[in-house]
Amino acid sequence: MQNATREIDTVLDTLIEHWNGHAMPSYASLWVEDADFVNVLGRRLRGRAELLAELQFLHQGPFRSTQVAILERSVRFLSTEVDVVHAIWEMKGVGPMPWAAAHNNGERRGVFTHVIEQRPEGWRFIASQNTETVALPGPSPV
Repeated sequence: MQNATREIDTVLDTLIEHWNGHAMPSYASLWVEDADFVNVLGRRLRGRAELLAELQFLHQGPFRSTQVAILERSVRFLSTEVDVVHAIWEMKGVGPMPWAAAHNNGERRGVFTHVIEQRPEGWRFIASQNTETVALPGPSPV
């Protein structure tokens, strides 16, 4: 299992490298062809082609200068070939997004939940849910 965890960490590091290099075809290649992906707005994308089209659009606009980092990550093994990954992310450099309220000086945070599967070509995401973390008014939870 330690080997698998290291391999999954490498996939996550590669994911960030491709995002920060704005290499969206390489980024999207980490998902299987028929992947399911739910973005932070709750839009469900079916398949790698839909994911890539949305990412290319966003990286020509508000995400063109973004840089992302993973702040925390965890892997939960469901079997030797399928795992659930949670990755807490931080994004900086976000441009204006007409469909969203202004963000904290171009910064965002959230959590990615991935189902990742061992395939002949390596570990690949088969389903992902991206959720932005938004501060709620009032006292912080204990």
